[in-house]
Amino acid sequence: MPRFISLRLIVFVLFLITIVWNPKVLASRDVVDVTVEADSEKSSQSQARQDIFKKAIEKVSQQYIEQIIGEAKYSKHKETIENKIIRQSGKYVLFIKSQNVQASESGGVHMTVAMKVSLKSLQKLLLEQGLLYKISGPPKVLPMIQIQDRINGASFTWWTGAVGNSSGLLKAQVDILHDSLRKDLLPRGFYSIYPTRGGYKGALPAIFRMDQMPTEDALFIGDYFDSQIVIAGALLFKKSHKRSGAIEVDVKLTARHTSNGRVVGEVIRTYQTESGPMNRVINEKTREVFPTISKDLTIQLHDAWKSGTFGTTLIRLTINGELNFQRLKMFKEQFLNQVAGVKTLRERKFLPGKVIFEIDSDSSVDQLSKAIAKTSFQDFQVRVAESGLREIELSVGIR
Repeated sequence: MPRFISLRLIVFVLFLITIVWNPKVLASRDVVDVTVEADSEKSSQSQARQDIFKKAIEKVSQQYIEQIIGEAKYSKHKETIENKIIRQSGKYVLFIKSQNVQASESGGVHMTVAMKVSLKSLQKLLLEQGLLYKISGPPKVLPMIQIQDRINGASFTWWTGAVGNSSGLLKAQVDILHDSLRKDLLPRGFYSIYPTRGGYKGALPAIFRMDQMPTEDALFIGDYFDSQIVIAGALLFKKSHKRSGAIEVDVKLTARHTSNGRVVGEVIRTYQTESGPMNRVINEKTREVFPTISKDLTIQLHDAWKSGTFGTTLIRLTINGELNFQRLKMFKEQFLNQVAGVKTLRERKFLPGKVIFEIDSDSSVDQLSKAIAKTSFQDFQVRVAESGLREIELSVGIR
């Protein structure tokens, strides 16, 4: 009986090992299959095999890294990529084997190398080295926060200055938030601009020095100061209707990516101070809650950064074709794995004979349309029917 049990256990363990190491199980939508041919001048087949594996990994790594960060940034950071990324290829090359080993004309060895590459793991390594996005240096954050005191009719913004008797108190509060943002963002790899210092108001064109800042203008100013993120919004102080002598603090802050206006973080909160003198209770409450607000925004920005969609463009993808659920699932997986520049693909609407997706892409609509047209999809005939400013329409049929 014990022998029977141990045999069953051995079979079960072998079954688990087969599942864990089966490349088909490992393959997911972020994993791509790649085949490369290469030669080696080494006469020993084992040495030639290692040499060819090395060449194949370098070639494939360069191909996908250039797709992710661009050729210019790859060339600029080539040494770092070779030393810090490609040397850790075991973290993103999930499977590699040789095929069709032959003697080359030069007396060496020629072979085909098949591998599976996790683009998600590759992006993670690039992120760790600060190379994931097509920007130089850490991403910059520009706070554009208006603070108002409706009790005394005062306000403060760094781009217009102070209005009213309590404006000194208001500037002190917004600086508390600026301090917290800088403290929290820096360890995460972001540089938070301190706009109440360094002459930013004087450097801003006079036409933008207005009390009510439209979102479009805030994004333009962010771009003007070379910032990838703008944190816009308002801090509002007013009398509390719930507690006599207390003040209500309303906070609404929205972080947007400068290039496309996408929201990458948002905090909406309301707080009540204790009853007492305005300066004291506001100082106590803001010093208590502003660090929490800052941490919340920082986490949201960092999560957006890690996702690989931080600087991407939202593109609407309409698929026309009679595809059942299984066919649509197959097409979606192939699209994600084979079309360069696509980060995510999310279903937004199902209509008769039509499905509408939303794409996160670091390519323009024109670049993405060309990439789709060049892609060969297994079992599907795909034609780019139409493309616009933020939309691509495809006709998809079964081969």
